[in-house]
Amino acid sequence: MSRTDVQYKKRYRRFLLEAFKPLAGRLMTLLLFLLISIGLQLYNPYLLRDFIDGATEGISIGSLIRISVIFIVVALGYQLFSIILTYMGETIGWRATNAVRIKLARHYLAMDTSKQRQYSPGEIIERIDGDVGVLQNFFSHFLVKLTGNLAVIVGVLVLLTVQDWRIGIALGVFACTTFFLLEKIRAAAEPYWEKARDINARFFGFVAERLEGKEDLRSNGGLIYVMNGFHRFLKLWFPMLRKAQLLGYSMWIATICVFAVGSCIVLGIGGTLYIQGTMTLGTLFMLLQFTEILMDPVEKIREQLNDLQKANASIRRIIDMLAIQPTIRSGDMPIAASGAFGIEFDQVSFSYSENKPVLQSLNFKLEPGRKLGLLGRTGSGKSSIAKLLMRLYDPVIGVIRFNGLDIRDYDLQGFRKRIGFVSQEVKLFNASLRDNLTLYNPYISDQSLLERITELGLKPWFDALPNGLDTLLLESGSGLSAGEGQLISLVRVFLLDPGLVILDETSSRLDLNTELMIEKAITRLLSGRTAVIIAHKMSTIRLADEVMVISAGHIVEYGDRARLYEDPSSHYYQLSRQVFAEEVG
Repeated sequence: MSRTDVQYKKRYRRFLLEAFKPLAGRLMTLLLFLLISIGLQLYNPYLLRDFIDGATEGISIGSLIRISVIFIVVALGYQLFSIILTYMGETIGWRATNAVRIKLARHYLAMDTSKQRQYSPGEIIERIDGDVGVLQNFFSHFLVKLTGNLAVIVGVLVLLTVQDWRIGIALGVFACTTFFLLEKIRAAAEPYWEKARDINARFFGFVAERLEGKEDLRSNGGLIYVMNGFHRFLKLWFPMLRKAQLLGYSMWIATICVFAVGSCIVLGIGGTLYIQGTMTLGTLFMLLQFTEILMDPVEKIREQLNDLQKANASIRRIIDMLAIQPTIRSGDMPIAASGAFGIEFDQVSFSYSENKPVLQSLNFKLEPGRKLGLLGRTGSGKSSIAKLLMRLYDPVIGVIRFNGLDIRDYDLQGFRKRIGFVSQEVKLFNASLRDNLTLYNPYISDQSLLERITELGLKPWFDALPNGLDTLLLESGSGLSAGEGQLISLVRVFLLDPGLVILDETSSRLDLNTELMIEKAITRLLSGRTAVIIAHKMSTIRLADEVMVISAGHIVEYGDRARLYEDPSSHYYQLSRQVFAEEVG
């Protein structure tokens, strides 16, 4: 066994232990009820034997009625415990899978941005919900019912051996042969299930991305491309599923064939003993009942092994995803709960991939409360600076400091809560305005929301909404202009009370009717806070105290905005005139 296989088995066991450890008490109760249920199931054939033998031997009607009543009570008790077991198993399964869903979602959100980009939204949904959903039956039934079915098999074989050693040994050999065949077939089918699950996830990722861009695809004649991709996935998917399912059906055929032979053996040996007069009719019927009972758990184990094939494929993919560790580590230092940040870039270089530098040897300082305007052509590195400031990435070389301390020393969660980011692409949810502003935080009161809206000067906009904070916003933002969406984003940031605000092209899509309102709100938001403003429009840059011009990852100019604006030789002066001409033209 390779070292990789050993490590995987360790992670597999650790994954199961972590999933079931919080449910240990429920599992023990479930096992107790399961043992009681097995005892009732194995007791009924003895009652049938006593009834048949009693009837043939002519015992009293009262005795037969007593046996019948006990049989009915035991049968009802068995059914009652079966219902309880099913309910408890489903509850355990839902609790375990929901815990795994939460763990996967948190792990994905904590991943480095570069790792997150490896998965499409559809693929992530399929991994978090699809793969985990496959584990529902595994968690709710597999471990407990596997134990129960094995206990039934052992119990039946022991009872058969006590009754007649020849029958017990014969069926024991056939049971072992069946399990050997089932395990071989299960191991052969598992790789196909894993490939099928992987194709399944990529397929849903493909569909989700194409649905998101359906307008562009329709308007540009891309539907043929989408359908071709759709068919390519199906051509890959079907052969994998077919091979996996055919192997699953072969498990079913194997159990039928083996136990057909086993039933013939029991009937042959038992019938011979009955004819010889060494076995009663009731005992023969009891043996046949035990044989039927023995076939049922083996058949269930076959079904569970079929589920195990699918579950193992999903568990492997879940473990692989959980094994991805973030390179951006949280520090221990708490960040200041209030106040503006001072920012320093010290020889900062950064690249998304090797040999393709995006930022090179950046050096600048921004005092607390100052506003920095970033200018540069597309691809110059402006947005990369914003991502570094939010610690979505870390520099390859150099240090970024907030208030004199390396940002890698700060607690990551607290650090990000103190940074407000406003983008032109505002994500709105199919929920009320209240939930869109608070992002579902129940501890932010309506009074606090109204105060922030008023403080930002957005009361006229708010009063025009049909239902105030209860106004329903559609997921796509239908009914809201781009400017109104950014108004919501500004209130979100204002609620955070950040020490640093990053504005990324916030004015590039604003209509003329709301631009003045946006500028007033931004001015209020930036008051007393450090800000980094990324923009092409000069109207937003006028809010900056300092200006930095970036080109190909280098600082080509940095200084006081007012001074540079008056200097005809400066890049900022020339760029502002050029952009102004483009805006007017």
